[in-house]
Amino acid sequence: MSKLRNVGREIYCFLTSGIFIRNFIGISMFVGICLFLLSMWMKWYTNHNEEYEVHDYVGLDYNDARQMAEDRSFTMSIVDSIFLLGKKANVVLEQDPKANAMVKENRTVYVTISKSDPDEKLLPDLAGGNDDYFQYQRKLKRLGISTKIKSKKFRSKLAENTILEVWYKDKNVTSTLEAGVYAEMGTEVEFVLSERMSTTVAVPDLSCKKFTEAEFIINNYNLNVGSVIDDPSVTNRGSAYILRQVPRYSQNATMQVGDEVQLYLTQKRPAGCAGDDYDIDLIEEKPVEKPSARDESDAGQISNDTDDLENG
Repeated sequence: MSKLRNVGREIYCFLTSGIFIRNFIGISMFVGICLFLLSMWMKWYTNHNEEYEVHDYVGLDYNDARQMAEDRSFTMSIVDSIFLLGKKANVVLEQDPKANAMVKENRTVYVTISKSDPDEKLLPDLAGGNDDYFQYQRKLKRLGISTKIKSKKFRSKLAENTILEVWYKDKNVTSTLEAGVYAEMGTEVEFVLSERMSTTVAVPDLSCKKFTEAEFIINNYNLNVGSVIDDPSVTNRGSAYILRQVPRYSQNATMQVGDEVQLYLTQKRPAGCAGDDYDIDLIEEKPVEKPSARDESDAGQISNDTDDLENG
């Protein structure tokens, strides 16, 4: 019994000794640290392959989109800014990664946003066969600049739709293209082009013309005779005069090739038109009558009397 008490006393002394307590505390701390590190490693390992879905930020204000990205543990970075006509500034236009893509946390989302100030683009010059309108139009479209045909001019020696003039903001900039002309994105450049055959003609002046003459003139102008209205005096349309025409003649008036001219006719020459009021086409041809013997005798007597008066 005494022997057991001695063993118990020794165990107690060992457990309460300073060496055991220090070692026990050290071992406990070491085990605790190991367990903590193991727990952290397990947490990292289990979340290592976790992915998150990317929201659709296109169309959102950049500041709102950035806040949404940060809420998902993403960062957002602007890689470009573009001016778009009619689009307000600071709107997300494109994003990478795309919407609904699965990515890991802390991923950076790169975006392109809109801006308020338009970029200026250098207009191509017309050298080196660069004067074809449709080719030039495609180049400006890629620059974000629209085009418009201002007018066309007849040029028989040039190909159809060759650029003759370039206008920007109501100024002819053709001669300065080589030196460098800049146009803002979203604006419009106008062009004067060549055409091989004019599509417009002057309005002919048909006043005081007869109907048949007016028909000839209208056809020569590549126009067509439209409605023909006779007034009550017209008995022979071919010899009738032009009383009025629609459209009216004026110095700068033009019509499209193939358009119609409406004519109003009257039989007599209108007031204010120079010339005799007769139509040679209406004069009847009468056969020449052979003079009778008596007529010849009378004619001879008249001739003799005339000679006597001249000699006397």
